[in-house]
Amino acid sequence: MFLKINNITYLKNEPLIKHCSFKIGGKAKHFISAHNVDALLDALYTCKQHSIKYKVVGNGSNLLFDDLGFDGAIIKYDNDIKQIKNGILQASSGCFLSELIQYTTSCNLSGFEFAIGVPAQLGGAITNNLGAYNQEISTYIDHVTILKSNQILYLTKQDCNFKYHSSNLQNDNIVLGATFNLPFQDKAISRANALQYFTKRTNTQPLNLPNAGSIFKRINLNNQISLNTKTLQQNCFMDNQTSYISPAQLIDTIGLKGLTIGGAQVSTKHAGFIVNIGNAKSNDILKLIEIIKNKIYEKYNINLQLEIEYLPYR
Repeated sequence: MFLKINNITYLKNEPLIKHCSFKIGGKAKHFISAHNVDALLDALYTCKQHSIKYKVVGNGSNLLFDDLGFDGAIIKYDNDIKQIKNGILQASSGCFLSELIQYTTSCNLSGFEFAIGVPAQLGGAITNNLGAYNQEISTYIDHVTILKSNQILYLTKQDCNFKYHSSNLQNDNIVLGATFNLPFQDKAISRANALQYFTKRTNTQPLNLPNAGSIFKRINLNNQISLNTKTLQQNCFMDNQTSYISPAQLIDTIGLKGLTIGGAQVSTKHAGFIVNIGNAKSNDILKLIEIIKNKIYEKYNINLQLEIEYLPYR
């Protein structure tokens, strides 16, 4: 049925280990790379007509696939067109951030350098409002093009309601691309800044091992109903001016760095990461997540929120 669709690449029983940065997962019953919007629409229509469960993904840099795989269709929109007109960047969601950084800096435009070293595509980065080093991908967005209920819509930055690692786009919307009003900056300065960010990332994060980035979201202390502030203050994590704290700080204090289950380990370099040290299974990752969440709640009365997404078999 999928083979009748033009402008796609179709793979049956495709190993998902090849399509996520965790390098974990069984086989997807159907794997479709849609090369343009019409192909994406046709793939979605075919899934609905045949009652096939589907999931639209990017590069899988914050996904945990199930060991059993996915009993449905994984659809990847890989259109990667990018161009600059009158200082405005137009980019499709299939563009890799690494390519956009190289492209924009070569044109004396700045704004993406903070994301160097993140193995994500633009669509996922926009949907989750990728952020690091007090910067966010949404900062210079002018508008976002999405697919919703088979309609192409153009949303303003305000429509998207970007917040810390979240947006309205996470609710059954497919990002097709976006336009950015990036500031001018000499390419030499941008490249030097990118190198600084890359050096900082490699020095503090376990980029040499498969991972999905930060496992948990930063903790907004104002959203915690019953917070053990005394314990946090004793451990020097907060004062009267602090609104956010890093989960990695708390995980470090309860001695979970290096905790290993199967092939998964709480990184010894950065406690906010879980890494695949060799043939890790999704259940290994999930067990570590559960241990961390329980231990943090027991000591600090904080409910950690996942930053990654787990996709079960069915």
